[in-house]
Amino acid sequence: MIKNDKQYQVTKSRLTDFKESLLEVGKNETDLLLKELYCDSLKSQIIEFEKQIAEYELLKEGTVNYIVVEDLSSICEVLIKARIVNRLSQSDLAKSLDLKAQQIQRYEISDYSTASISRIVEIANVLGIQFGKCRIKVKESPLAIPVGINETGITRIRKEKTLLTI
Repeated sequence: MIKNDKQYQVTKSRLTDFKESLLEVGKNETDLLLKELYCDSLKSQIIEFEKQIAEYELLKEGTVNYIVVEDLSSICEVLIKARIVNRLSQSDLAKSLDLKAQQIQRYEISDYSTASISRIVEIANVLGIQFGKCRIKVKESPLAIPVGINETGITRIRKEKTLLTI
């Protein structure tokens, strides 16, 4: 994932290099199988670079309204993408949090693994991230119905397999 303008420029440069290398493989390699392997690996990397560049450009446009979160570990990507969508540099975000820019750089380099939950929540709030209602699976076993739940409640719990709203 491209996290800032510098990485964006480096990725674009690398894309150009890989495209040129792909053209050169055809000229220099005589072993067809080896040539095909080189070409396939270069093409794969070119596709990845193009995907990352397109995603970064789309985020930079500021027109993205929602980011899909596959699991909790992808929250770090959401924070970075939200910063980009909001057209904030790492320095801008740091100022909003009364931090040094290097701290945000360290957080992003480590994919926020060094940030506390309270800091992540604070950053999410500054970025205007809003979480919609979601269900989180906490156990795989069959659902037990607590005492005191009426028939309507039991039907809803069985249908949604959800007990608590947090």
